[in-house]
Amino acid sequence: MKKIKLLIISAVICIFAFTIQSLGAEQKIEPAYVNVQIFEGDSLWSVASSHPHDGMGIHAYIREIKTLNGLKNDRIQAGCRLIVPIYQRP
Repeated sequence: MKKIKLLIISAVICIFAFTIQSLGAEQKIEPAYVNVQIFEGDSLWSVASSHPHDGMGIHAYIREIKTLNGLKNDRIQAGCRLIVPIYQRP
C-alpha cells in the first residue's frame, strides 16, 4: 500500500513539474530581429505599432526598441535604421 501511495505522489509531482515548465515556456517568446529603414514622418510609435509585439504593451515595446538601439530620447531621423525585435507567437 505504501508503494502505491509513493508511486501516486511521485506521478503527481512529475505532472505538476511538467505543467509548470510548459506554462513558463509558453509565456516566454524569444524575439526575432529586423532592421528597419526610417522614413520621413516615422516615429517610434509608428514603428512599434507596425511590428508584432505579442504579450507586451506598446510603451514597454518602445522602451525596448530605444534600449536596443541606444536611443536617449524618442527622436529618430529619416535615413537611419533601427533594429526592432519581433515578438510573435508561433
